[in-house]
Amino acid sequence: TTPSSPTTSPPEATAVVLQAASLLLDYPADSETDLALIAEALAEVSGGEAGSRLTRFIRWWDDLTPREREVAYVRTLELGAGVSLYLTSERSRDKRHRGQELIRFQDTYREHGWETCSSELPDYLPMVLEFAAAAPAGVELLAGEQGALRTLHDHLEASASPFADVIAAILAILENPGRAKNQEGPGARESTDDRERIRAREPAEGREQAERPERAERREHAGGREHAETGQSASQRRRPQ
Repeated sequence: TTPSSPTTSPPEATAVVLQAASLLLDYPADSETDLALIAEALAEVSGGEAGSRLTRFIRWWDDLTPREREVAYVRTLELGAGVSLYLTSERSRDKRHRGQELIRFQDTYREHGWETCSSELPDYLPMVLEFAAAAPAGVELLAGEQGALRTLHDHLEASASPFADVIAAILAILENPGRAKNQEGPGARESTDDRERIRAREPAEGREQAERPERAERREHAGGREHAETGQSASQRRRPQ
């Protein structure tokens, strides 16, 4: 997804936290996520509880191999009981009502010059987070989904999943909007540059969507044998304290 130069953005730390969460909740493609850059951007802003939770998650995530990340992601966020990254899926069982909800998201994007270039539905949480990192209207859209986010967090927390920290970070931003503020001083410009760099994940020109495994293929792949290097699935690792 890419914005068309929004005229205003959320406070700097809020934008960095939301963009980082967007990247961390998307499917873990090696070429698209620079964990060191995300950690650096978080360190340069005063993100409070939200920043601390994301930093803890990154430490755990960075310790996994690419294969382990895929397994953990699919088993937790795509196959986990009661877990969905589609914000309206649980409350919109009726197809017509769900369609109206999705149109509402899509209309909000378009009203603010945001054109999606993804096959995902418009209520896909990483997409909403990326929009919220660029425009206050996105933060408002996200704030309206706090009930869905709390439900998602509770399911992840119940299974001791480290992903619960990412959702908790989002909720901390929404519940305490004044806690994450713009950083003042010499590091502020560097922080803005990092936010732009971690936001830049539009596919390169000519790159096909087919390069990213389809959902069914990912599930089948993750359902195979455990990674030979560890003898233990990534989803069974405990969250770092």
